[in-house]
Amino acid sequence: MVNYTAVIRSLSLTGQPEKAWEVFDVMQRHDIRPDSILWSTLLDGAKRSLSASRIEGIVEGAAEDNAIDVIFLNDLLFSLLHFCEAETKDNKKAGPGSVPAFGSMLHFYSNIFHLAPLQSLIPVDLSRYLDSSRSLEMPADWQLARQLFPALDRAMSAVPGKLSPTGATLGIMFVAYVKSLSQPINLISLYAYFRQHVSNGSPLVTHFVREKGTFVYDAIIKALCESPGMLRAALDIIGDMLKHTLEERSKLASPAENSTVAATSSPPPPLHPPPSVYTWSILLNGFISHKEKDPGERILAMMRQHNVEPNIVTWNTLIAGHAKNQDVNKTVHSLQRLEAAGYEADDYTLRAFAKLVNREAALRKMEQTIERRKRNAEARIKLLPDANADAGHQL
Repeated sequence: MVNYTAVIRSLSLTGQPEKAWEVFDVMQRHDIRPDSILWSTLLDGAKRSLSASRIEGIVEGAAEDNAIDVIFLNDLLFSLLHFCEAETKDNKKAGPGSVPAFGSMLHFYSNIFHLAPLQSLIPVDLSRYLDSSRSLEMPADWQLARQLFPALDRAMSAVPGKLSPTGATLGIMFVAYVKSLSQPINLISLYAYFRQHVSNGSPLVTHFVREKGTFVYDAIIKALCESPGMLRAALDIIGDMLKHTLEERSKLASPAENSTVAATSSPPPPLHPPPSVYTWSILLNGFISHKEKDPGERILAMMRQHNVEPNIVTWNTLIAGHAKNQDVNKTVHSLQRLEAAGYEADDYTLRAFAKLVNREAALRKMEQTIERRKRNAEARIKLLPDANADAGHQL
């Protein structure tokens, strides 16, 4: 079973859904029944290929095998969000609040999971929201996501009682809510609500932050960075996340003043997690999108200041941003820095590079750089015999 699962997953991830289904057909011909992991793998592949009919068949099979678990349900909810996002791109309606998935997702969520954990993360009254009959409303031109409703209905009928959501469940629903907000003021209110619960030590929120780290912060920062004029608000959240680190540094800078406190008590845990490399990468993308001056160097300097090393996500973000802005020199330079940091270009790198209109100029510049490095290396090699000869004379 493990081998079949690995092959199907690999084919799905590489954009070969039909071949993945051929493997599944072979299993069925040999009367090999999938386990819950394989059903989830098939669901993930169908989600990626935006096949509502396949998803419906998968849910039916998983229900017959009693294989619908929380992991499966999470991916089914995420499929609804994924389909809405795909339709948003197709309709060229990208922008804040352009993904109308939350209402439908909440309808199905509330019939499967307990509502209280999600309510602790979201400032609107979810019970009233559901009672208002808006939950299954979706704009008339959103047809793709509607095709998933029968599969979700079937999954609901297969769950005998309310389940406890995992951190992943809550994360999916929280992102859907963030993507439904069209006004930046609502994002700011959402963060204020969340921040207050963190400050008050709400058990559910504290546990969620402990489990998911920067997830909530990243989602809100990303949405703010997509709204004009909201970089300052995003930076304010970063400030909250850095507050504990800065306070600890301040204490270290004046140890005598705090020696008595340090001797009698342990430092309190931070309220907010420090920014992760992904948080910084999101902020970097926001700065580039807003065409801030030298955003790459500013964010990279801040990352180094707080002991966070850029990873391939950071470099790909930098490459994509410069390529989208059609800055050939900075795109090529960022690609070279990615390689200098020990990373190899991946699919995301290539897609980012493809945003350049004048790719030929970028390739010429890269060739010139390679030639220049080659000449410099040859010059250094030629200098070696002279240096060795001089050393011999000195001996």
